[in-house]
Amino acid sequence: MPAYQDSLSILDAEPDRQDVLLGLEDLARHGQLCDAGAASALDEARRRYAGQGLFELVDRLFDIEIAGTTDLDRLADLTFAKGKVLLEEALDEVRAMACFRRVLDLRPE
Repeated sequence: MPAYQDSLSILDAEPDRQDVLLGLEDLARHGQLCDAGAASALDEARRRYAGQGLFELVDRLFDIEIAGTTDLDRLADLTFAKGKVLLEEALDEVRAMACFRRVLDLRPE
């Protein structure tokens, strides 16, 4: 089982575990969250946590994956998705608009 799956399993039981989030940040820095399996697992985890109202955790997981993403299309997709969650779920219009402006910078067409 990949390390990110272990980390997400721990977060399912203990969503406040900062050490686990730091471990995920380390995995992202080393390019270990860039494959399709990691992207799918992180997307599912964010949906699950958003459903539980854990928007700070959702935000942090977006930031972790965004920090480790080198593919500009994926970066734009993640940033847009983060903005959508901030706007529709967390009701944080200011931060959502910042995300949407970033998407326009990444995809000016």
